[in-house]
Amino acid sequence: MAGRAFEQVLARLEAQIAAGRLTAGERLPAERELAAQLGVARSSVREALRVLEALGLVETRPGPEHGARLREHPGDGFGELVRMHLQLRHATVTDLVAFRVLVESWASAEAAGRGGSATTNIVLLAEATSNDMLAPDRFVTADADLHVAIVRAAANPILTLVAEGVRSAMERSLLERALADDDWPRPRAWLAGEHIEIASLLAAGRGPDAAAALERHIRGFLLSG
Repeated sequence: MAGRAFEQVLARLEAQIAAGRLTAGERLPAERELAAQLGVARSSVREALRVLEALGLVETRPGPEHGARLREHPGDGFGELVRMHLQLRHATVTDLVAFRVLVESWASAEAAGRGGSATTNIVLLAEATSNDMLAPDRFVTADADLHVAIVRAAANPILTLVAEGVRSAMERSLLERALADDDWPRPRAWLAGEHIEIASLLAAGRGPDAAAALERHIRGFLLSG
């Protein structure tokens, strides 16, 4: 096999997934069997599986009854990549904010048009951020729950996957700002109030207004100061 052997293993597994011969939740053949099928050393199969696990596509459990399995739900591989790129200054918080505005503004307009239980859940999540007793880390978690729920309500699986992938980067950027603020209760109340406004606009089906409010909300705190 030309090129690095483990990359060829990845390519062959991808081809099998694309052809429907491997599906989400399915257990992969044992390393020895995969190596024999693909004509490579077991070490190459093992390396390919480690890459897939790091990407959040495969989960492995020891023991003959377990082994490697294609995940039914994506892991946090994308989120780990985003965090590393931010830490290496390949992208900045400003870039992350611009990305979030683009994705979440579209998602909010789409979600407002759909209505239903998804927007009801968004209202509940927004109200949860108004708890005065929330410590900064708990508030950040509640904030992320809300923002991911807005994207999920748009019912676009790709955008949901991306939003969940950047969640940890979202939380980190907000928590850093919160911990650096000497008067955190004031901006916390301000952010919570904006959450309620955005959720109310979504529940009322006012998509463009919700999108505009969401953009002001994301840019306002993270890019202020």
